[in-house]
Amino acid sequence: MKRVKLGVLVLVLVMMSGCFQKEVPKCSDDNVKNVLSEIYGNWSQNINNSDNPVLIMFKGAIPNSIVSFSSPRTLGFDKEIQLRTCKMDVTFDNNQSNTLQYTVQLDEEDNENFYVEISEDSLESIAQESMMKHMMQGLH
Repeated sequence: MKRVKLGVLVLVLVMMSGCFQKEVPKCSDDNVKNVLSEIYGNWSQNINNSDNPVLIMFKGAIPNSIVSFSSPRTLGFDKEIQLRTCKMDVTFDNNQSNTLQYTVQLDEEDNENFYVEISEDSLESIAQESMMKHMMQGLH
């Protein structure tokens, strides 16, 4: 009888262990949005303050910050590596809109923390659109 109780206890603990593992935050999570805003703000500040001769021509063309988020969606989820691939529409402080593609992944060692990474393609698209608008305004 003692072996049966011990076996049941082990089975219950194994079954419950999945309950304590934190899930990857959803694409729409407020903490994810805060990190996206911070990453984007740092990137735009670096671009706008660059000493690169090509970028100096476009100084101030890149929007400084994200002011709103909409239409979050999950493109994929890899359960094995706890990685969620996402897209979300954003509006910037200059009223320009674009779509960000990004990933959210749990920290392997501390699943209370997570990483957010904006795709290079998304950032390049924002930069190109902003620079084109800047050039077109200069022609008028």
